[in-house]
Amino acid sequence: MSLILDTLFSANTVTATIRVLTLLVFGTMAAVINVTSGINNIGIEGIFLSSALVAVLGSWLTQSWILGMLLAVLWGVALSLLFGYLTMKLGTNNILCGLALNMFASGGTVFVLSAVTGQKGSSISLASKVAPRFSIPLLKEIPYIKVLFTDYSFFTYLAIAVVIFVVIMIKRTPIGLRIRAVGLNPNAASSVGINVRTVRYTAFAMSGAIAGLGGAYLTMGYFSSFTRDMTAGIGFMCIAACNMGGVTPVGGLLAALLFAFANVLSNVMQSLQMSVDLINGFPYMITVVALFVIGYINYRKEKKATRRQ
Repeated sequence: MSLILDTLFSANTVTATIRVLTLLVFGTMAAVINVTSGINNIGIEGIFLSSALVAVLGSWLTQSWILGMLLAVLWGVALSLLFGYLTMKLGTNNILCGLALNMFASGGTVFVLSAVTGQKGSSISLASKVAPRFSIPLLKEIPYIKVLFTDYSFFTYLAIAVVIFVVIMIKRTPIGLRIRAVGLNPNAASSVGINVRTVRYTAFAMSGAIAGLGGAYLTMGYFSSFTRDMTAGIGFMCIAACNMGGVTPVGGLLAALLFAFANVLSNVMQSLQMSVDLINGFPYMITVVALFVIGYINYRKEKKATRRQ
């Protein structure tokens, strides 16, 4: 038992949790913006996966990790706007559209990878670039907390900036006010002169850019190459974190932290020689349980509110 506790609270566990949290933060913040605007983008998983490949190919062709990252962001914006066009302009069901986008990304990335490398499983043969890693001076020398500021990818610090941006954007800016108004009551927002479609397109663009960053981190920070279907449902976990956190940036961040720790905990469970299937499914079990608890709490709140009326 002491060995397990030591492993759970070791520096390696903290580092691994932060690495997973970085990935979840990008997807969760993207979902928060979308849901706040009133439309849930189920296609975040597909944007993650395809942007990850675009980042690899972009950095390989340009030999620049920055250009690879920017190309992934542009691709994320394009896919997200396409999702918005299909759902808002053509009236496509957002769930079906999101699932179609995810399937397109899964099959399309394999096709493109095979066309470029001749391999369907991995981009390891491509000399793609990865983002640099940094440590924060002075803070990295402080005992006990130095593990929080030592040798993390550029994307980890960028994820912090993204959370701050989303908090300020939603709460303190005119576009954030419009996004919230459109999400709460699009008819009322339209009646006071707000262009609902334009606001939602703006939200989709920002969401896609952030999800594109998450895809870039996946192959330029978390890993160093692309692997077929490497997202493994992480996009859906981000949507769950968004909803569990009450569709707020800070709440989403805390929920993402819980899921990140559960993901790392599954690796610790390997030391107990538990079933591989149980270990692999543990983070998703935590997700289902957490959503059930949140759903039950919301149900009780609605029931009490109904009684008062």
